[in-house]
Amino acid sequence: MSLVLDERELAFQQEVREFLQHNLTEEILHESLATSGVFPDKELALAWQQKLAAKGWAAPLWPEQYGGINWTQKQKYIFEVESAKAGAPLTIPLGLKMVGPVIIKYGSEQQKQRFLPRILSGEDYWCQGYSEPGSGSDLASLKCKAELVDGHYLVNGSKIWTTHAHFANWIFCLVRTSKEKKPQQGISFLLIPMDTPGISVKPITSISGQHDLNEVFFEDVKVPQENLVGEPGQGWTYAKYLLELERGAGAASARLRANLIRVTRLCQQKSMNSTQDSYFESLYVNRLIELDAAITALEYTELRAQKHYENGCESGAESSLLKTEATEIEQQLARLAVELLGPEAMVLKREKLSDSHWPIPKFQDSYWAVPRYLNSLAASIYGGTNEIQRNLIARTILTRS
Repeated sequence: MSLVLDERELAFQQEVREFLQHNLTEEILHESLATSGVFPDKELALAWQQKLAAKGWAAPLWPEQYGGINWTQKQKYIFEVESAKAGAPLTIPLGLKMVGPVIIKYGSEQQKQRFLPRILSGEDYWCQGYSEPGSGSDLASLKCKAELVDGHYLVNGSKIWTTHAHFANWIFCLVRTSKEKKPQQGISFLLIPMDTPGISVKPITSISGQHDLNEVFFEDVKVPQENLVGEPGQGWTYAKYLLELERGAGAASARLRANLIRVTRLCQQKSMNSTQDSYFESLYVNRLIELDAAITALEYTELRAQKHYENGCESGAESSLLKTEATEIEQQLARLAVELLGPEAMVLKREKLSDSHWPIPKFQDSYWAVPRYLNSLAASIYGGTNEIQRNLIARTILTRS
């Protein structure tokens, strides 16, 4: 299976390549290649978002009337693939690809006019309040409570693993607004300014030494009723829609293949400096071939999914399948890179992702290897654990008849 392009799509592909060539500066590319966390540094992501916004390409998931662009599914896929090949950084998805589409689909016109332009410009920087202590994969058991009192919600509780909460000025939250027999009911989707009195943020330093994650605490936090998205008690529906976007959007295979190239290059460098060439060939080359085959299979699945979306079908369990396979390949690549480094696999404390300096400069592709490996351990957990994804796949795709 391959991506067959007509003349118009080939012209678009060339336009994307020319844009990347002229706008992907050496500084941005260096920072992007040094990224080892789930998200790039805030400054890098916003700098790249501004370039995309100037071209009108920052929000391909949005309708044109709200600042998006009328791309076909194939054009979106082409853009993702070419960006990955060029080494462009990811934009932070929390605003553009997560809460933005939810507001567009379920929010009021007032909310769209208020929030969407500021998401596009980067003025509002969002974080996601989903997981809680004891409510991760079993998100329906969340306990963070919002009581409607005199025209505003009074929020009490906490959220955990909140990426970039220390940067964000807004958080979109799942909160329990009523108690129902079914735990998925009674959950609402609330937009909360991070500077509201009663909110505090506690950092979580990950095993890689980086500070991306946080705990967020709410103590009698007053939120205007107008900040409720959609209907009260329907937050679970909105959350499922958002998670499908998080798990299934984009072209993960292209970025995985770019990482495979880096790992292969690292393998070649190590083999050149080893007296045991046959050892490296037998131990690592076959694993690289297997990973290449796995990425190709993932790419074919993405192409089938793109055709599925082109026909007007919404993302469903297919997004779980793509998320599961992509994150597990990511972990295998990261593990292999660390194995290749051997005794050089050490963690260096640094202020920014790009400030890494390894003692042996010739192994350039080892800059990100160890922190990438450590951060990749969470890839099969965030966005819903892969065990949960397999349950979803079993209940839907495998039971179709």
